[in-house]
Amino acid sequence: MPGLLVFSVVWQQHLKLIASNSLLCSNTNLLEKVFMCSQYAQFINILGLVFGFSLLFLGVLVFLVDGYLEYRATERQKIIEKLERIYHSHY
Repeated sequence: MPGLLVFSVVWQQHLKLIASNSLLCSNTNLLEKVFMCSQYAQFINILGLVFGFSLLFLGVLVFLVDGYLEYRATERQKIIEKLERIYHSHY
């Protein structure tokens, strides 16, 4: 999944940029600003994890549905072949 790899690299760079921007901003109450930025960073990390796992879940779901459809097609083909043999044996 190259898309997921690119997303994670871009995401890490985004988090580094946010962290550097939070250090550049001046505020009288530095502790309050650091606390708010850490909460924001935690929220962004959780959001990234949810997005990543949802992509992973979607990929697994597509894989399973594809396997099921292939199984169903082979079973249908077996039934058709069996019915054709029965038909040709009688006529």
